[in-house]
Amino acid sequence: MINNAANRTLNQTVSNLPNVGSAIIKWFVSMSFDVVTKTSVNYQIKETIVKTPFQGVWMPLTAREISYKPDGQRDWKWFRCYSDPSLILNNDDVVTKDGVQYRVSGLWPYDEYGYREYQLVEDYTGKGPDEVVE
Repeated sequence: MINNAANRTLNQTVSNLPNVGSAIIKWFVSMSFDVVTKTSVNYQIKETIVKTPFQGVWMPLTAREISYKPDGQRDWKWFRCYSDPSLILNNDDVVTKDGVQYRVSGLWPYDEYGYREYQLVEDYTGKGPDEVVE
Protein backbone atom coordinates (compact mmCIF):
# COMPACT_ATOMS: atom_id res chain seq x y z
CA MET A 1 0.00 0.00 0.00
CA ILE A 2 1.26 3.46 -0.84
CA ASN A 3 1.18 5.95 2.04
CA ASN A 4 0.55 9.54 1.09
CA ALA A 5 -1.43 12.51 2.39
CA ALA A 6 -4.70 10.70 1.73
CA ASN A 7 -3.74 8.15 4.42
CA ARG A 8 -3.19 10.76 7.16
CA THR A 9 -5.72 12.38 9.42
CA LEU A 10 -5.69 16.14 9.92
CA ASN A 11 -4.34 15.92 13.47
CA GLN A 12 -1.20 14.04 12.43
CA THR A 13 1.81 16.28 12.11
CA VAL A 14 3.88 15.88 9.00
CA SER A 15 7.41 17.20 8.97
CA ASN A 16 9.52 17.62 5.88
CA LEU A 17 12.67 18.36 7.88
CA PRO A 18 14.73 15.51 9.30
CA ASN A 19 16.38 15.70 12.69
CA VAL A 20 19.92 16.67 11.69
CA GLY A 21 21.19 16.96 15.25
CA SER A 22 23.55 13.99 14.95
CA ALA A 23 25.01 15.22 11.64
CA ILE A 24 25.24 18.92 12.43
CA ILE A 25 26.97 18.28 15.76
CA LYS A 26 30.01 17.07 13.77
CA TRP A 27 30.17 20.54 12.22
CA PHE A 28 30.07 22.30 15.60
CA VAL A 29 33.00 23.38 17.77
CA SER A 30 33.10 24.42 21.42
CA MET A 31 32.18 28.09 21.73
CA SER A 32 31.01 30.47 24.41
CA PHE A 33 29.17 33.76 24.44
CA ASP A 34 29.19 36.28 27.24
CA VAL A 35 25.45 36.95 27.45
CA VAL A 36 24.59 40.41 28.78
CA THR A 37 21.63 40.27 31.14
CA LYS A 38 19.77 43.30 32.45
CA THR A 39 18.24 43.53 35.91
CA SER A 40 16.63 46.37 37.82
CA VAL A 41 18.34 47.19 41.13
CA ASN A 42 16.99 50.13 43.14
CA TYR A 43 15.29 51.49 40.01
CA GLN A 44 18.57 51.39 38.10
CA ILE A 45 19.29 49.05 35.18
CA LYS A 46 22.29 46.88 35.96
CA GLU A 47 23.97 44.85 33.22
CA THR A 48 25.95 41.73 34.02
CA ILE A 49 27.68 39.10 31.90
CA VAL A 50 26.97 35.39 32.17
CA LYS A 51 29.49 33.17 30.38
CA THR A 52 27.47 30.64 28.35
CA PRO A 53 29.30 27.68 26.78
CA PHE A 54 27.70 25.75 23.90
CA GLN A 55 28.48 23.82 20.72
CA GLY A 56 28.06 25.79 17.51
CA VAL A 57 29.47 27.41 14.42
CA TRP A 58 29.89 31.12 13.60
CA MET A 59 29.88 32.50 10.05
CA PRO A 60 29.27 35.77 8.24
CA LEU A 61 26.11 36.31 6.22
CA THR A 62 26.56 35.98 2.47
CA ALA A 63 26.70 39.03 0.22
CA ARG A 64 23.31 38.07 -1.18
CA GLU A 65 21.72 37.95 2.30
CA ILE A 66 23.21 41.34 3.17
CA SER A 67 21.86 42.82 -0.10
CA TYR A 68 18.33 42.16 1.23
CA LYS A 69 18.98 44.37 4.27
CA PRO A 70 17.83 48.02 4.23
CA ASP A 71 20.35 50.48 2.73
CA GLY A 72 21.58 51.86 6.04
CA GLN A 73 22.24 48.37 7.44
CA ARG A 74 24.26 46.90 4.57
CA ASP A 75 27.58 48.19 5.92
CA TRP A 76 27.02 46.64 9.35
CA LYS A 77 28.73 43.39 10.30
CA TRP A 78 26.17 40.56 10.15
CA PHE A 79 26.76 36.99 11.32
CA ARG A 80 24.90 33.71 11.65
CA CYS A 81 25.34 31.29 14.51
CA TYR A 82 24.11 27.71 14.43
CA SER A 83 24.08 26.17 17.90
CA ASP A 84 22.94 23.16 19.82
CA PRO A 85 19.56 23.67 21.55
CA SER A 86 21.27 24.44 24.88
CA LEU A 87 21.95 28.05 23.77
CA ILE A 88 18.74 29.97 24.36
CA LEU A 89 18.74 33.59 23.21
CA ASN A 90 15.89 35.94 22.35
CA ASN A 91 15.55 38.74 19.82
CA ASP A 92 17.34 41.88 21.02
CA ASP A 93 19.56 39.95 23.47
CA VAL A 94 23.14 41.19 23.62
CA VAL A 95 26.13 38.83 23.55
CA THR A 96 29.86 39.38 23.50
CA LYS A 97 32.15 37.23 21.38
CA ASP A 98 35.91 37.81 21.30
CA GLY A 99 35.46 41.22 22.94
CA VAL A 100 32.93 42.46 20.36
CA GLN A 101 29.30 43.08 21.32
CA TYR A 102 26.53 41.69 19.09
CA ARG A 103 22.74 41.92 19.19
CA VAL A 104 20.42 39.07 18.22
CA SER A 105 18.32 40.24 15.28
CA GLY A 106 16.69 36.96 14.30
CA LEU A 107 16.22 33.48 15.68
CA TRP A 108 14.92 30.20 14.39
CA PRO A 109 14.56 27.59 17.16
CA TYR A 110 14.69 24.29 15.27
CA ASP A 111 15.03 22.33 18.54
CA GLU A 112 13.04 19.39 17.21
CA TYR A 113 15.58 19.09 14.39
CA GLY A 114 18.61 19.30 16.69
CA TYR A 115 19.81 22.90 16.32
CA ARG A 116 19.03 26.61 16.66
CA GLU A 117 19.89 29.38 14.21
CA TYR A 118 20.58 32.97 15.20
CA GLN A 119 21.29 36.07 13.14
CA LEU A 120 23.44 38.65 14.93
CA VAL A 121 24.61 42.13 14.09
CA GLU A 122 27.49 44.04 15.62
CA ASP A 123 26.00 46.26 18.35
CA TYR A 124 27.42 49.74 17.82
CA THR A 125 25.13 51.45 20.33
CA GLY A 126 25.36 49.21 23.39
CA LYS A 127 27.31 50.14 26.48
CA GLY A 128 29.54 47.66 28.23
CA PRO A 129 28.27 45.60 31.13
CA ASP A 130 29.10 46.47 34.72
CA GLU A 131 30.32 43.14 36.06
CA VAL A 132 31.13 39.58 35.06
CA VAL A 133 29.33 36.62 36.58
CA GLU A 134 31.02 33.23 36.09
